[in-house]
Amino acid sequence: MLNIAFLFHSYKQKDGKQRLLIRMRTRDQEKKISTDIYIDKRKWDNSNKMVRTDHPAFQPINREIQFYQDKIKRIKPLFELGEIDFQQAYLMLTSSGSLDSIEVYMKNFCTRQTAQWHRNTKNALDAFKYHTGLTEEVRFTDVNKENILKMKDSIKEKGGQPETHNNYLSHIRAVYNKALKDNMTYREFKFDTDYFEKTNKHSKKLKTNKPEDIALAIERIKIKSTHRSARGYAIRDIEAIGFWLLKFAMRGVYGKDIVSLSANQRDFNYQYYITHQKDGSTKDQMARGNPYFLDHRRHKTGNMMRLWINLPPIGGLIYVLRRLVAQTHPNLSYLSFEDLSKPYEELIKKPDYDELRIFRHDSRVDIMADENLWNNFNKHLRKLDVYSFESARKSFNTTARILGIEEGIKKTLIAQTDHSIQRHYDNYNDPELVALVQSAHLRIMHHFKIVELYELWLRKIEELFGAQNPDLYVGESSDFVYKEQFARLEGILKTDKIKISKDPFWVEKSLIKN
Repeated sequence: MLNIAFLFHSYKQKDGKQRLLIRMRTRDQEKKISTDIYIDKRKWDNSNKMVRTDHPAFQPINREIQFYQDKIKRIKPLFELGEIDFQQAYLMLTSSGSLDSIEVYMKNFCTRQTAQWHRNTKNALDAFKYHTGLTEEVRFTDVNKENILKMKDSIKEKGGQPETHNNYLSHIRAVYNKALKDNMTYREFKFDTDYFEKTNKHSKKLKTNKPEDIALAIERIKIKSTHRSARGYAIRDIEAIGFWLLKFAMRGVYGKDIVSLSANQRDFNYQYYITHQKDGSTKDQMARGNPYFLDHRRHKTGNMMRLWINLPPIGGLIYVLRRLVAQTHPNLSYLSFEDLSKPYEELIKKPDYDELRIFRHDSRVDIMADENLWNNFNKHLRKLDVYSFESARKSFNTTARILGIEEGIKKTLIAQTDHSIQRHYDNYNDPELVALVQSAHLRIMHHFKIVELYELWLRKIEELFGAQNPDLYVGESSDFVYKEQFARLEGILKTDKIKISKDPFWVEKSLIKN
């Protein structure tokens, strides 16, 4: 049994007041806790464990005492039920923790969190130290109103954006609250809304690109000298635009989604297909599934995107980018430079061959490599006067708005979580709603003239490097292509079988030509 009681220190101050203590005791353990409360013992109401109203400053003193009483009421049942031990009860009552440093807590008790979570949290804590002038590791007690406001003012003085402060504070709040939940600190701290910087989202200018912006950027790509590095720089320009187009065509996905792209997400047994391609049979075979779609789980929200992977020009972009990346990023590329010269029959013998993979690294683990990859491509976009890859998502969403696409369909397209009450009533797995989502994708691709941009991109590659492959061209305008795809949509959605052929490049051709 745990006994917790108030008592007074024997030492009296000059004014006759004595420090209030709290004694914790079990049959074999005892500890005393000093408070910062000083009381005239003669005015102590022992029955209510409060000071009487005739005590000077009785109201703030009683508020402090009530704070401890509330903690005692919470701690005793936890101890009696065996959920905490004596030491944990002591830590909870003293508002301290088993660890002083947030960084030590992260290192030793947050091993299940992702590498990206650790990186984001460390960046936030480093910024907190920089802007507050802290020189040691950030302690839980350092997270207080004064330091938070100090960081807020410092970021503003240095020309930082409100979102920067809010981002850092959100990560600090997340790790702090996790430590509270893990009983690594018992110092409760409320992250008041006033600690966050107010943002004016309505007046913020969104950066989006129009089709003509992308077309002009493609025209700007040049090989500026005979040096080998100039040729490599132009290839990375080509890649940057290609990835922007691919991200737009795949409904504004992020870099991590491109990295995790895999044929194993296709709506048929892809491993069965590969086995069939490797064996000695020559006959075509049928397999269950829909060859037109890819069920990709978006990395940020985990929401499923049923992507029309055969929709031109997605397949052509993937095909070309796989081969460009093999030349420019050998340490990250899924295909090796040697793979580029292999016939299809030999290429599929590659262990766990995947027709859609462009990169081989894991963006959740190889964080620095992944960030450097996309940051470098972003530099090429800026040089070509194109907004960053984030603008692909915003441009896709803005195009949807221009076309008057309904909000729920729009959220489903980009795999955004719908927080409105409507999510309880709209079943986006209903066949008719699925058709509306895919139809909206068609309309956006058509409006943005994505086929024309893709073929302009291919012609630029031919102009600069002389490589020609007429099979990569769609061969018709967006007007024709997407009108034809719309006419086929009903039948495509009903497809539940796939014919697997031995024809070389069958999959690549089906991806490019649909």
